[in-house]
Amino acid sequence: MSLRRRFNVYVCPWSQACDCLSGHEFDSTKGICRVCDCGTNGTCSFDDKDQQVCKCNKQNEMKNGKCEFCYCGGKGKCSFNGGNRVCSCDEGYAEDKDTTGECKACDCGTSGTCSFDDKGQQVCKCNKQNEVKKRKM
Repeated sequence: MSLRRRFNVYVCPWSQACDCLSGHEFDSTKGICRVCDCGTNGTCSFDDKDQQVCKCNKQNEMKNGKCEFCYCGGKGKCSFNGGNRVCSCDEGYAEDKDTTGECKACDCGTSGTCSFDDKGQQVCKCNKQNEVKKRKM
């Protein structure tokens, strides 16, 4: 294998892939290994427009150019917004932020919104025209 080293990357004298240094990937459009780092939770490559592309592993999402752990349970979609983790829960579920951080079953009916308090207890907030009907015991 005949490789030339230039600017801390390997330059391949042929058009096939090279074994690149850690944190680098082969860029077939330029025939060199380039810095390409998506973190330990994903894989990195270059597209045909010479742009870095990260493919994050399951339960990971992009945060500041790296794949970071992001999980909301099986009933929601996790993402990052401004560096903060955000769970978008399925209908009938809400994020239990203080205890598990996952989407849990939470239903207050169609006239209110459901959330969890800091102890993980369900809290219903009724729309203005509705109120919680108390059950007689």
